[in-house]
Amino acid sequence: MKIKLIKQKIIKNLKGNIKKFITKKSPEFKGFGECYFSEIKKNQTKGWKKNLTTNQMISVVYGKVVFYLIDDQNKKIKKYKYMLDDNKNFKKIIIPPNIWYAFKNLNKDKSILFNFLNIEHKKTKIINKKYGG
Repeated sequence: MKIKLIKQKIIKNLKGNIKKFITKKSPEFKGFGECYFSEIKKNQTKGWKKNLTTNQMISVVYGKVVFYLIDDQNKKIKKYKYMLDDNKNFKKIIIPPNIWYAFKNLNKDKSILFNFLNIEHKKTKIINKKYGG
């Protein structure tokens, strides 16, 4: 599986839009382990992390966040940068195992991310450190 950026469906509603994330029939669905919301404060960066066993799907549900990803699995290191927000660029990013990632809040206040994992967090193997590659 590769890093993917998938446009999310927004169902317009006069009382408030509905932002669809995933169904079990979605091609990117690889099972369910857990999901959670993560807050990131103004001007803060979280990461670097590398999940060794987990597929993650992350969307910004409030705010604006830049994601930095590094694939160092082959001889040629690939770097990616994606900007996501809760309105104009409502997408989900799929991060497969063995990809370094970090993200920074660009919002005026906190941002909130939704993270969907195919394996429970306590059963995953994660490396946390400053990327050195």
